[in-house]
Amino acid sequence: MAGGNNTILNAVGTNNANAFSGRVDHNFNNNMIWFRYSFLDSSATQPTGQHALSTSSADDRNFGGGYAHTFTPHLVLDTTIGYSGRWKAGYNDTTPGAPASAAAFLGAVAKSYGTPNFTFTGYNGAGGQGAQENVEHELSFAVNTTWTHGNHLFRFGFFELISQENQGVNGANFGSATFAFDQTGTADPTNQGATGNGIASALLGVPTSGRFQAEVNSSRIISPSAYIEDQWKVSPRVTLNLGLRWDGESSPHLLNGTTAAEIDPNTGNWIISGGKLPPPCNPAGGVYAPCIPTVSSYPGLSSSDAAVLQAHVVVAANPNLGPDPVYTDFGPHIGIAYQPTDKIAIRGGYGLAFDNSISGIQSVRDRLLAWPSNASMPLNFNSISTVTPTTMTQVIPTIGGTQILPTAPTPWQQYGWNYDPKLKNAYSHQFNLDIQDQVTSTLLVSAAYVGSIDRRLPVTGLSNNSPDPGGAGLDRPFQWGATAVMATSRGTSSYNSLQLRADKRLSGGLNFGSGFTWSKAMDNGGGGMYDVEDGPMGFATMQNYNDLNANRGITSNSVKFIWYGYSLYQLPFGPHQRWLNHGLGAATLGGWQANVTASAHSGVPLGFPDAGSDPANIGNTIGFNYARANVSGSPKVSHPTKAAAFNTAVFSHPVNEYGNSGRGMITAMPFDNVDFSLMKDIPVRESFRFQFRGEFFNLFNIQNYGTPGTTYGGGGFGIITSLAPGATPRQIQLSLRASF
Repeated sequence: MAGGNNTILNAVGTNNANAFSGRVDHNFNNNMIWFRYSFLDSSATQPTGQHALSTSSADDRNFGGGYAHTFTPHLVLDTTIGYSGRWKAGYNDTTPGAPASAAAFLGAVAKSYGTPNFTFTGYNGAGGQGAQENVEHELSFAVNTTWTHGNHLFRFGFFELISQENQGVNGANFGSATFAFDQTGTADPTNQGATGNGIASALLGVPTSGRFQAEVNSSRIISPSAYIEDQWKVSPRVTLNLGLRWDGESSPHLLNGTTAAEIDPNTGNWIISGGKLPPPCNPAGGVYAPCIPTVSSYPGLSSSDAAVLQAHVVVAANPNLGPDPVYTDFGPHIGIAYQPTDKIAIRGGYGLAFDNSISGIQSVRDRLLAWPSNASMPLNFNSISTVTPTTMTQVIPTIGGTQILPTAPTPWQQYGWNYDPKLKNAYSHQFNLDIQDQVTSTLLVSAAYVGSIDRRLPVTGLSNNSPDPGGAGLDRPFQWGATAVMATSRGTSSYNSLQLRADKRLSGGLNFGSGFTWSKAMDNGGGGMYDVEDGPMGFATMQNYNDLNANRGITSNSVKFIWYGYSLYQLPFGPHQRWLNHGLGAATLGGWQANVTASAHSGVPLGFPDAGSDPANIGNTIGFNYARANVSGSPKVSHPTKAAAFNTAVFSHPVNEYGNSGRGMITAMPFDNVDFSLMKDIPVRESFRFQFRGEFFNLFNIQNYGTPGTTYGGGGFGIITSLAPGATPRQIQLSLRASF
């Protein structure tokens, strides 16, 4: 473009922050008190790859205090309180380069939900999100007592954590509007995996789904816990550690009129929090969303759909929707340390741990202000079985505005994350056995077994489809509904490992060490958050929602072999060294130190999703590609390259069946790295010295490739297009530092 900037967006990124921290400690008699306060206020602007300008800000506050009292040398009381909060955390995208025609077309959406965002499967997106503003609070307090009595060291105490999150504050909604385009809108239903294109669907204006949020909500969760333990010195060579921990967790408390709703996987009903249903819609009387549509108030609502609403939209048994509170989690632990000789130590232990607090407040977040509210709407527009597609020109007028009826006449068109209201918190049996041997005064070696068995993990998949392939959804368990993304407590996993280690403390100018882990982790689909933590498998980790045993396989982040090594060597020259400890030789060769660190690990497990949205023909109405490809042989090749990471010829699309490829059939390429540094201290006088440093990262310039494309029917199948996360070409840094 002559005479101007040849860019869509020409903006400068900024990042400003102000921080303060202070602490006071005071000791008097047998008492000690302390207090700490800090804040961090920040703001930033950043041009993004989607031709949008992002602005963000946050005011963080943190304080803590404590009091300790020593009753006797054997009895001590310690109390603490702490608060961590993020105030006025704001985020907003603007699109200065957007054409005026686009702004006019999307004006109603932008007014209600903020800057629209567009995603295209296989391509970069466009647009942005926001405005968003939220506040987070975490308050905790603890009381601990330590009592020494004979050969026993007793500790007991109580801890409580109160977490609260508010979205949409100071009159600003927590807004976002996303339209998703994938191959569904242009795919051949009989050949889904190999046809269709996200950009083509967008050009035709046929979105697969959308998500629209304009939320003002608040939720809080309370997690108390208590413990008692005894460290018992049974004999000079045997120590036992015995303990019991209790954990509790409330339901997420919905505050300030916040409501939530979702599908109950046990009944198929749409359950709504709050103890009562919203009123029937009545535009003439000023009753708009949230309200329950009726035939007389909602144009186009059929009498059969109205009957379904009356029968299957019900009040949730838990006024906070769920998960239900739990106060019965007791986790024992036992540890033993045995020293058969002066140089050998054997340690072992077992503990039962429950996952509380972290996941509880997040469980309900995706369900806040759901249908019949218009504040949070994950909507399906088109599926592979859609005969007459719904286009953007039809969608846009139904979205946006304040005094309107629910955008969807029934809740079954929503695809958001649902969970069993009886969802249980996960627990883990953890155990280990470690043998250490002090071979010499400076060399320690150890061998350990570490393992765990995990139960009640949240496992997510596509529910309410045909139980068997080929059913086309005609025999759904709940005929009035559609496909639902559902989490239940059916997940299991296991971990077993052998861990070897050797460390030599610094002596004679030499320090080195090495460690090796041989491990394997297995799960039935509960190894991580759905799609987000499932690695190359994505949604296909959970292929068959109704048969979890068929999903069992190697966990997506399981790495079979991990090795590391390190060494530090001080050259034996210069002052106070063995050789050349004075004169020109000492000045030239003295003060040098060499360091080496090396690491290597196996590649991550690979699985092979099929690009089709419903190749098993189970009636999937959501665009998630749940199925795996078929294989007729091993995809492993003897010498994988970035252009041919595996044998693509053995794959085919499943038709009216689940794919037969397993999880972790092969692994990605291994990762190897060696770093080296050389440094020399150059003393000038007692209080002044130089240090020269030469650092070589990835010394041998090893190219550690990332994972290949693994979706059969998707772009780049079997091809590696990037380096592994954290991998870089060789980097050399030379520096000279002066200290005085």
